[in-house]
Amino acid sequence: MTRPNALPRDQVRFGILLAAVAACLVALLLVTRPTPLTLGGQLRPIAKALDARQRRHQAQVLRGLCRHHDCECVEAAARAGLDIDAGREVLGLLAAAKTCTFRGLAGIRAEALVRAGSGEDGRSQAG
Repeated sequence: MTRPNALPRDQVRFGILLAAVAACLVALLLVTRPTPLTLGGQLRPIAKALDARQRRHQAQVLRGLCRHHDCECVEAAARAGLDIDAGREVLGLLAAAKTCTFRGLAGIRAEALVRAGSGEDGRSQAG
């Protein structure tokens, strides 16, 4: 006697199991997704200053990295801002992104303080 391939009840159970696994995976992806930073208008002045100084390629790279406002974007924008002597804007950006930590953050903050006119504070931050 041969057994049928699958009973309709088994197919329904398998479909429900697949749907439950897919729902769990989607929920897991949504929970672990990093939340974007609220940078406000801190990126716009740096990007405009890059354009004004004819650094369009650097501005394009910055806009590409900053599609999602995350710590990688903050680091790239801070470095670009220091390249064009936008110390105050970089300090505002770093203040808006308090949760970000990356290698070189203390140095970037110290350089931004010096370029913004707070030389003593920048030197003390640098160590």
